[in-house]
Amino acid sequence: MSADESTDDSEQQTEEQPAEQTEEQPVDSDQPAAQSDEQPTDSSQPSAQSDDAPADSDQSNERPAEESDQPADQSDEQPAGETDQPAEQSDDQAAEQSDNKSDSSDSDSEGAEQPTDAFGSTKVALAEAEGGGGAGVGGGSDKRAGPAMSPFPAAQFPDLVRDTGKLKAGFIAAMGEVKADGSLMTGLVDVDGKPLDVEKIPMAIASLNLDGTTSVIGQHDVTEIFFSGSLLKIAAMYAAFQLRHAVNDLAGTLDANLPIPDFFKKVRATFDPQIKNAVKLLTDRGFHQVPKYETIFTPTLGGDGKYTVAFRSDADPKFDFQHHLQEMVVNSHNPSAGLVIQSLGYNLINGVLEKGGFFRNNSTGIWLAGDYLPNPVPNTTFPEFVEERALGLVGGNVVTIASLNDGPVKQVTTCIDPVKMFVLLANEQLVSNPHDSDDTANADMLKMTADAVTGAGAPSRFTRAVPLPAFTVLNCKIGLGELKGGGVCPNFRCVTSEVSILQHASGRQFVTMFQNINVAGGRHFHMIAEIFQRTMDKFLS
Repeated sequence: MSADESTDDSEQQTEEQPAEQTEEQPVDSDQPAAQSDEQPTDSSQPSAQSDDAPADSDQSNERPAEESDQPADQSDEQPAGETDQPAEQSDDQAAEQSDNKSDSSDSDSEGAEQPTDAFGSTKVALAEAEGGGGAGVGGGSDKRAGPAMSPFPAAQFPDLVRDTGKLKAGFIAAMGEVKADGSLMTGLVDVDGKPLDVEKIPMAIASLNLDGTTSVIGQHDVTEIFFSGSLLKIAAMYAAFQLRHAVNDLAGTLDANLPIPDFFKKVRATFDPQIKNAVKLLTDRGFHQVPKYETIFTPTLGGDGKYTVAFRSDADPKFDFQHHLQEMVVNSHNPSAGLVIQSLGYNLINGVLEKGGFFRNNSTGIWLAGDYLPNPVPNTTFPEFVEERALGLVGGNVVTIASLNDGPVKQVTTCIDPVKMFVLLANEQLVSNPHDSDDTANADMLKMTADAVTGAGAPSRFTRAVPLPAFTVLNCKIGLGELKGGGVCPNFRCVTSEVSILQHASGRQFVTMFQNINVAGGRHFHMIAEIFQRTMDKFLS
């Protein structure tokens, strides 16, 4: 078997596994025995429960409040031997260094009222000819001097406007054709081994229209949330680039020629009080994590005496954040995901999602509060476990929310929110650039997700379709994993998902997502591809 046929996201099978190991192995499972990224830290099984759980929590491995606000509040997630973190990086010391307390900093990070022009009536009217919709901006940091600056998006991105015209009609017609086509449907089964009903598949498709608007349609895609495994690594990717953007904005307002330790002190004093108090679902459970800035960034002093930061590259893999970020996205590598997520912290990741409008009402949207690591790390020669031990990584505590396909899980999403994220990314608006800086965040994320299409660890499911689709996959991130009560993939209750930017033969681009699909074979992916292909064809006809 070729390298690109290896397991996608597995704690049980590494993305760099030997050729004889197949993708049909446990991946993002909730099964404790599978050693997956859903193993002990998020299991609903009593045997996986942590001693650290708050007494009043039904999630036994969630961190107690009294532990989470200590100077080393990510201590259970910090790679062993990490020595470049100064002692003054604690939350309390950062707050003391700030000129304002956290009550003043949170005012900036509460998303402002949604822009009225991004998806407003003017652009909707322009899109009527092709089915309605709109696209917009909203995700830069708020560049003001001092502690008032925010690490979060300046405003929530507005929701995608639902199509009522040609895209909707095309989608409905395509669904009907595929459902009636025995050559496509016969023998396909759902995650429980029952005959597959296309009308129950969570999916969405958005057209990037020529006039700059966006048309979107789907089913089970707006409020219905599902466990979606490693697809949720896009949340950590987005948060990392948003933080880099915010730190560079802040750096431009600071005094010139600061020593590097003082620079990081200023960053912590400005951002940490906001980050540690972000997201009620986390703070209610005692999570007040802050980023490990020295692990994430390398500052460079410019001729004006001001710093700019880049993701840190280092010969020591414990501090090679740039490499691990790349591996997390392109190859869905779990040890790398663990290091990235633990370096950023759940409060930043989910704060960026919430402030950007990708997570709502403590229950709906994109949620990532797990690190794809086992706890404990098994003492075996399995390559991922060897790497995790070398990096000093072990799975940290988690916070779960309810999913429709797998009960309480720590990696969950709708379809519409990743579609919205990739629409903004395709338009290079996800990390907006209102301050005339040379931030390359959107281009960098597009490059990573483009490389993921054929990445050795987690290639697009459409590249596994039999036969291959007529469209081209430009960008993607997939998820793959076992649900609770399932067996080893590819048996029933083993699911896959994918968010993609597709290019039609005409050159037109679309953003698509599906989830909760049985991974059992290429015919499933061909069937999904046919729904999207026929929808595009009818919309463009």
